Amino acid sequence: MKLFFNYILIALFLSNFSYSQENDYLSDFIESNIDKSPGKPLSVSIIQLITSPEKYDNKVIMIKGFLNLSFEGNALYLNYQDFEYKIFKNAIYLNLDKANSSKLTEECNQKYVSIIGTFKAGLNGHFSSFSGDIFDIRRIDILENRIKESKN
Repeated sequence: MKLFFNYILIALFLSNFSYSQENDYLSDFIESNIDKSPGKPLSVSIIQLITSPEKYDNKVIMIKGFLNLSFEGNALYLNYQDFEYKIFKNAIYLNLDKANSSKLTEECNQKYVSIIGTFKAGLNGHFSSFSGDIFDIRRIDILENRIKESKN
């Protein structure tokens, strides 16, 4: 019986270890960008940015949405359906360099996330398709699904 409990403890330790390794680049990204866009972020919605972009221009914001990372299409969408149906005006372009974009893709692409960065109203991403631009991104956090949590 004691041996069984030791196996369980080892399994729990290894599962936590593998989880932390999966999120290593996201943690490194946050750590290396912590000093970008200093200041306390304003919590806003994509709808607020679309309807009043001038109000948030050059402000540090925290925003939540559905993340897509792809060539010339790094953006935070209002929801999955807007991404699926290519409703670019319901999305904010994310100004990430190619190296960060490709490494972050493995950990947080096509998930709901929270992002902290600086909003720019006049920039609208690739071919001006989007409703603004977020640059100096200092933090990306994956959001948890409340429905999945309550079932477990």
